[in-house]
Amino acid sequence: LRFCWRMCILMIFGLFDLCFYNGDILFVYAVCGLLIIPFVMLRNRFIGIASIIFLIQPIEFISLITGIINPYYQPLNLNLDYYFGELFKVQETGGFIDVALAGIKNGLQINFFYAIESGRLTQTIGLFVLGVIIGRKRLLYNESNNIFIWKRIIIFTFITFFFLSCWRNGCDDF
Repeated sequence: LRFCWRMCILMIFGLFDLCFYNGDILFVYAVCGLLIIPFVMLRNRFIGIASIIFLIQPIEFISLITGIINPYYQPLNLNLDYYFGELFKVQETGGFIDVALAGIKNGLQINFFYAIESGRLTQTIGLFVLGVIIGRKRLLYNESNNIFIWKRIIIFTFITFFFLSCWRNGCDDF
């Protein structure tokens, strides 16, 4: 219940922020935080599988496969231009209250649709779900062999980054 309360407070901060800045991420984070609550009841194995599924960004993965199969496939388009256009019209001519209301009305759609189109929504949920496992295993505490685990993770990450960078760009850059 305390976590739900904190996410609701974060939503309020996010709505307030939308009055001034249409690129707010706090509201999206709060919704993602609320979406991970059912995962807390699952075993670590299921949480890990769910995290991997979210982190591979299934919407983008399906779009990629569909684009390979059908070269005429158009990627997901949630019409962000329309919402930006509506928001910019009010920002050019409206007063503070008008701009704040337009920021909340159109800013929510802009943020969520952008998060969906770019894969950030599933990526964020995946990272939050992964955080449940990290919290359960107490990996952020200086206990037992946690330093050794984090060193292995960092080494694995650097090696993977190096090979993926070479695969993508060629190793001449290194």
